[in-house]
Formats: sequence, structure tokens, C-alpha cells
Amino acid sequence: MKRSLLSAIALGTALAAAPLAALAVTDVAPTTGPTGNVCGHLYASPAQIAALQTLLVPENIIVANSAAGTATTTVALDGSFCFERLPPQIYTLTAFGDAPAQYQATVQVVAGKTRYIEVTRGSGL
Repeated sequence: MKRSLLSAIALGTALAAAPLAALAVTDVAPTTGPTGNVCGHLYASPAQIAALQTLLVPENIIVANSAAGTATTTVALDGSFCFERLPPQIYTLTAFGDAPAQYQATVQVVAGKTRYIEVTRGSGL
């Protein structure tokens, strides 16, 4: 009994310590097939990213749009981001909202692979 209680406490502590930036909100249709990941770096200043984090509704997000749907994740202060378990498709990545879409890029997700991409101002389609 003691061992299971300690295991439960350890698991709860590990989950509480998990970084929020690793969590992604997704509207991408669930897939039973293979998926891929997209990780990268957004070349914006840490001050710009930090300013977006302090808004009433934080906007330090990056969005991946495809025919399969939309996934979002946060951008860390160092500009890093990662989308996990995306169905293979071509995705358009847009950072900091759509208007104006100053930070944009496209990437093709390949099943079983992690693609790395750099997103810069004016990059993209």
C-alpha cells in the first residue's frame, strides 16, 4: 500500500512539473496511422515573445494549418516550439496571429520523422 501511494505521488509530481509549452491544443482529426513531428525556432526577439505572454489572452503561439485541421503550441522565450503527433500533410505555420502574418513558413510532415524548421519574419509560402 505504501509503495502504490509513493508511486502515485511521484507521478503527480512529474505531471505537475511538465512544462506547459509542451502541451498543444489541436483540432487536427485524430489519426490511427503514423504521425510525425515539427519542431523549430522562431526568429523573434525574446522581448517580443515575452510581451505577447503578458497579454490578457497570451498570443505567444504558433499555429499549424493543414487540410487535416489546426494545431497550436506556445513559443518559448528562446523561440523554440514543437508540434508532436501530426498526421502527414503539408502545414502552414503562422506565428503571433494571422493579421498581419509576418512570421510564416510551410513544412511537410513525414510519418515517423521529426522535421526542423526555422521561421523568420517574411519567410514562408
